[in-house]
Amino acid sequence: MWSTEDYVFLEGKIPRTPQWNDCARLISNCIIYYNSALLSAFLQIQERNGRQDVVDVISRLSPVAWQHINLNGEYAFNKDRKEIDLAG
Repeated sequence: MWSTEDYVFLEGKIPRTPQWNDCARLISNCIIYYNSALLSAFLQIQERNGRQDVVDVISRLSPVAWQHINLNGEYAFNKDRKEIDLAG
């Protein structure tokens, strides 16, 4: 069990800071990888379309952002999912 209020990873009442740090690092790396993959694909599409203005903006974006990631919710994984339309 972990608490978002005091950022302590707990098992019973014993703080598990190393495990908390490892979990946070893993989640951070997953988000950065996901964002990098999306930005790279979007960049390639815009380069093919000759949109240098958009390419310049994408080139300045950081893959570290996480505001668009739902960290406190329910997730449903199913076969009917739609792919993100990057060309759109």
